[in-house]
Amino acid sequence: MKQRRKNEKANKQTAVVKDTRPRCPLKNLGQIGERPTCRLYSYSERWSCRKSTTFRAGPYEPQTQTKIWELSGLIGLKVTGGRAFPSFARSALIIGHPGHELRVYGWLASAHPQVFVLTDGSGTSGMGRLASTLQVLARAGASSVEASAVFSDAGIYQAILNSEYTRFTAIADDLADRFVRDQIELVASDANEGFNPTHDLCREITYAAVEKVRLLTGRIIPHYEFCLTEWEQELLLAHDDRCVHTTLSDTILAEKIDASRAYRELLDEVEQALAVGGPEYFRVECLKRVEGWASIDACKPLYERWGEQRVVEGKYKFVLRFREHILPIFLALRAHVEVTTADSTQMESLSCSA
Repeated sequence: MKQRRKNEKANKQTAVVKDTRPRCPLKNLGQIGERPTCRLYSYSERWSCRKSTTFRAGPYEPQTQTKIWELSGLIGLKVTGGRAFPSFARSALIIGHPGHELRVYGWLASAHPQVFVLTDGSGTSGMGRLASTLQVLARAGASSVEASAVFSDAGIYQAILNSEYTRFTAIADDLADRFVRDQIELVASDANEGFNPTHDLCREITYAAVEKVRLLTGRIIPHYEFCLTEWEQELLLAHDDRCVHTTLSDTILAEKIDASRAYRELLDEVEQALAVGGPEYFRVECLKRVEGWASIDACKPLYERWGEQRVVEGKYKFVLRFREHILPIFLALRAHVEVTTADSTQMESLSCSA
């Protein structure tokens, strides 16, 4: 009796409330076309979720410690079930910087999308890397490349600081026109992660274009986003039924790794990613369905914290702030879509009545 009570007491002290959502390691996922049950936190939700055998509670987690699976030292993707990714004849990929296409190389090689690159990826060096991206896209068989790069990296930061909203709304208009003209059926873009403002703006501009097409034509273009920095931020990848996983064959994975290592401007980042996660981590590519505008109630993003540190170090003169600089552009995009579509509808009504 005493021994039983002692065991019960020990079990009570170590017990945790388990998360009922199933988690599993990355294994036996099949080839291209797996459909998981998964969700991915927005960056405003994920700051409390750090790499560990346990994680602190966020908005969707109980206030307990819960065991999670890990793969090569990183949080693993949980995958349940399987259904082929829908086949779309015409798709588009919108990325903030050259090189982002590598993260979805398998999907790129399968879907052959049209590609639009927002910046030249020149960073502080002033040397762009569009040529390397063109090589990747040609290797993967992208149908056409709009790699004109509206901004240099320095240029987009200056446009943000100067509140040049019309430059961003003009890009959304141009993308919407392209989607209609080319009858685009699916769009993928950078995700809003709070890691880099250009990535977040790319996602919001893309959604603005998709939303404009919906309001003007009634046609819904599925918009998916993909994360670029969860391994670098050591964040938990949590998934729901809005996500679709592309699981690469050995051949395509090897081609993806080769293309990444051949991208000389990003070689250090590629080697670091492979050292931390290992090649297998990049076998599964997750595209998550976007269901609306980005949250405007986000906590302080990582790029703002880094900016503060760089200012203290004397490397930056200004800090890009979400509420001061990025949020007004988000709101300008929303207002622009509403106004332009309303004006267009009004003009059509007047034409019909005349």
